[in-house]
Amino acid sequence: MPEYLVAAAVSVAVVVAAELVWLRTGLFRSRGYWITVLIVLGFQIVVDGWLTKLSDPVVIYADWAISGVRAPWDIPIEDFLFGFTLVTATLLGWVSARTAEGASKRRTRLDASAVPAAFDAAASRYDALVAASPGYHRALRASARRIGLPVGGAGARVLDLGCGTGASTAALLACAPHAQIVAVDGSTGMLARARAKSWPPSVTFVHAQAEALRQWGLEGSFDAVFAAYLVRNLAEPDELLAAVRALLRPGAPLVVHEYSVRDSLPHRVIWSLVCWSLIIPMGAVSTGDPRLFTYLWRSVLRFDGAAQFRNRLRRAGFTEVDSSTARGWQHGIVHTFHARREAIR
Repeated sequence: MPEYLVAAAVSVAVVVAAELVWLRTGLFRSRGYWITVLIVLGFQIVVDGWLTKLSDPVVIYADWAISGVRAPWDIPIEDFLFGFTLVTATLLGWVSARTAEGASKRRTRLDASAVPAAFDAAASRYDALVAASPGYHRALRASARRIGLPVGGAGARVLDLGCGTGASTAALLACAPHAQIVAVDGSTGMLARARAKSWPPSVTFVHAQAEALRQWGLEGSFDAVFAAYLVRNLAEPDELLAAVRALLRPGAPLVVHEYSVRDSLPHRVIWSLVCWSLIIPMGAVSTGDPRLFTYLWRSVLRFDGAAQFRNRLRRAGFTEVDSSTARGWQHGIVHTFHARREAIR
């Protein structure tokens, strides 16, 4: 029995059945697939024709293993059947993997509106995760010092936007121990963790969405606003900046502590390596859900570069805009942006 003929014919039947009965990718309806098959066939005729020419063969087939049908030139017909199987199986694998990846992303990706709920779920583990990040709290304190309130913030009212579990609040308190601090977050879970810690009476926690501070009852004016790891999570950051400017007293500072890597390819690469080797695996193991941490990775890559965000602040009406970057592994990745509401002249 011509074993090569049987094997090649069975392989064609198997790959066709796999597509029509199981995978159903629609590959056979794709014009690109048939163009690919024709291109491969053209190369196969040239190469296979040279390898199997009977006058000086490189590849020799046993007569008992093939049907004996050779065309064009001296190419065994079985080679075309097996070539069809190899090309089709490879393309089916690629298309199936791409389809599965797309479905997985649709199931696991977070959009900005789902971020507070994702933080709710991760709140119980969040402090332990950030504690494992070298320089995390040091960088927060360095940014908080840029507010520059005199006499420890005595008599000042400071807004801590996106306070999370209270890490940024603690940084503010270390730099301005006599200020009245209003700490705001949109995640009830994170806010509950923050409230459970020990704070002086000068610290107040408020549940509110940053995008609609007035609507959530946040009133009055502030001598400074601190926003750590918040702005890139918002669908409309310009609206937040406008709201913050309206809350600030004339001449008062805004300090934004935020990731920004878009200006630098090396820092984008470093950020991705850190995320996929440490942050995402640790987050997934700790919380049982990687979505918040893959969102973190993507949101940082999408966010403004440092120059772009400085320009955004200027367009929002802020003056004296500048920025600096953190030390250590966060250099070029985490930045402190400083700006002021224009003073009355």
